Amino acid sequence: MAEDAVAEQLTPFADAARQATLVSQESLMAWVFFLQRRDEQRHAVLFDRIAAEVLGLPGAGAAERRAAARAHVPALFLELFEERLPATAAELAAGRTGLGQGVSLYHMLLEGVVFDAGQKALLDELADGALPGVREGIERVERDERWHVGFGLRCLIETEPSSDQLADLLQRAGEAAASWGDAVPLATREESARKVAHRLHAAHLIATPAVA
Repeated sequence: MAEDAVAEQLTPFADAARQATLVSQESLMAWVFFLQRRDEQRHAVLFDRIAAEVLGLPGAGAAERRAAARAHVPALFLELFEERLPATAAELAAGRTGLGQGVSLYHMLLEGVVFDAGQKALLDELADGALPGVREGIERVERDERWHVGFGLRCLIETEPSSDQLADLLQRAGEAAASWGDAVPLATREESARKVAHRLHAAHLIATPAVA
């Protein structure tokens, strides 16, 4: 569900990059967003195959399996990917919000926290080697997400976020991690939330990597 959502909502980010005033070439940044969208589409295909062939979710196609998955997803998770992300993408498309705000949600929270925690928990579960093909697929997804988050951090640096925006981002990191509920161990969720502060510190956007 999450990979489908991020693939569907990424185009306005590329359009916003073209219109933003950035240190880097705006057209290059926009092109990288389209490359990321290609990755997200591949990820969605992988997870749909897992849903169909491993989990046995009912449905004649990806859309029906996605609908079936909704019954197993915590409410906050649904809110993040089916309400906040589309709303932010719409605000970007309409020019009512900036690229920095969009990247804060998409790359820093959804990919940098929610995906990070989920992939870590899933890889831990797959460490017994029972499903080697699934594990290899998730490892490849995780590698892609690392560069997505790094690219998002680069965009965030160039948009020069205010201290209030950064404080809000740090505050929301724990909420994003909590969206998994009990499906992901607490220690894994907390570790992923803390990474937001460490990334901002490494990028010299905050003074100290305080606990998010």
